[in-house]
Amino acid sequence: MDFTSDTTNSQDTSNSHLSLEDVVNPKQTEQDNADVDEDEKQQLSLLNDEELRALRLQEEKEALLTRRNTLLQEIQSYQNILVKEDAAKKAKNGDILQSDITQDFLDLISISSSKPNSVADDRKRVQSINGLTNLQKELITKYDTLPLLNMNLRLSYLRDHTYPHVQISVQSRDRVHKEGIEILVVNFKFCRNTMNPFEIQFKMFYEFEDSTLLKWDILRISTNVKLKAKQLLATRNFQNCLLSLYEFDKIKSRKIGIFQNLINLLKRKSKCYLMNNGDSLVIERVIREGGLTTIKLQINFFIIMSGESTQPPNCFLPMSKISINLWKGGERFDQMDLDEICYGLIKEYGVKTGLKEICNVCLFPDIYAR
Repeated sequence: MDFTSDTTNSQDTSNSHLSLEDVVNPKQTEQDNADVDEDEKQQLSLLNDEELRALRLQEEKEALLTRRNTLLQEIQSYQNILVKEDAAKKAKNGDILQSDITQDFLDLISISSSKPNSVADDRKRVQSINGLTNLQKELITKYDTLPLLNMNLRLSYLRDHTYPHVQISVQSRDRVHKEGIEILVVNFKFCRNTMNPFEIQFKMFYEFEDSTLLKWDILRISTNVKLKAKQLLATRNFQNCLLSLYEFDKIKSRKIGIFQNLINLLKRKSKCYLMNNGDSLVIERVIREGGLTTIKLQINFFIIMSGESTQPPNCFLPMSKISINLWKGGERFDQMDLDEICYGLIKEYGVKTGLKEICNVCLFPDIYAR
């Protein structure tokens, strides 16, 4: 490091071989370093406090950098040790896993090669697996793709994956030992639409040995769906009924959402209200064309269930039917033209956006034409 004296001509000196103690304690410096050049000591004695402080900080910086480099080297060495230990553990675990796989394979070979003493013994062994059998035991002896006999597990999968918006609960369980029949009372609550859910309670008769559904009865059904599902439930096909009711709840929830979206969009410019138990949305707007004229648009969103006259044959799933009616000044427009407009816009934009465009075309023709 070079320093320049303020009282003499500029002269470069070096203190690379001097420590901080040489500057701070000159007497100690004379005792320990008698051979120090007198000219260098004279130059250092001319340093002010700021320059001494800078020199001290520089030495501390170099010491800290040295310490940091030492710590980094130690960290790197420890990391290398950990990498070697992890590699050794993985190799050991791989050997254990390979050993387990080999043992499982040998167990499968021994099971497949073992032969029952007789057909009667084999039949007896299979019949011992029923709905109350431990799940692990059933999986070990299972060799087909049929549903599991464990009723609780089947209900949990039905609840969590197949019908996520249905709450399924077993109210009671009775068993008739002489006839080998199990009687379950199961409640199905369809709650996709939280403001208007519906429930159906079934009494189900199962054959105890293989959990086969023998018959079922309806104990209770919500009034808001009782009439709509009457013909569907009369088919006595439990799987079709359950799936159809689930799809009915899905379409109904979507219809409510679409109607509510249109109401929120148009309520400031027109009068909106529901009819036909929520199946029709009526929108009225008063315009001034040489006087007061009322335009009335009715959007019908019906859900057709299995068994109804308009339902296609061999179709058990519910379907939606959308149509519109339009009046201007009390005079009704031609229905054929309205159906063509409705079908074209829904096909082009989808149900939600298509109905929004229908409202713009029918209720705001002056604005829409711009």
